[in-house]
Amino acid sequence: MRWIRFFSNLDGRIGRKTFWLMSLAVVAIEFVVILISVALTVALSIADWWIEVVIIAFIYPKFVIDVKRGHDRNIPFWVIATFYVVVIVRLALIQFGWLQRYPSQNLFSSMDIVSFAVTLLLGIVSLALLVELGFRKGRPGANPYGPDPLATA
Repeated sequence: MRWIRFFSNLDGRIGRKTFWLMSLAVVAIEFVVILISVALTVALSIADWWIEVVIIAFIYPKFVIDVKRGHDRNIPFWVIATFYVVVIVRLALIQFGWLQRYPSQNLFSSMDIVSFAVTLLLGIVSLALLVELGFRKGRPGANPYGPDPLATA
């Protein structure tokens, strides 16, 4: 029941410990579901497009965790939402063939240059968000997003 309540809204703050535990739990569940999806895809010789659906479905729980941790760092919702929108747009562009998932070293291809630039930019922003959300201490005391999670623990 707690999980349903946790993921049903974007309100509140969580500390680093909760962030890491919840993130690891979601990634572990996602990994198991993807393994099952790949096994079924190979065993039944069906198209693998629905593996992408599984990946997209797990974006929401990751988003909720990041927003709640961002609230503890006093980061506005729109900053994390913008990052996730760009990630989803990149996945869509890859599915439509407008970007490459793994850019090659052929720098004379405009698609490779754009794919490389987008991938590099998302990698830099992802690393910055990981440091900001995963390693930096939350703001002490209450803020507009709720009480300090360490004070209530």
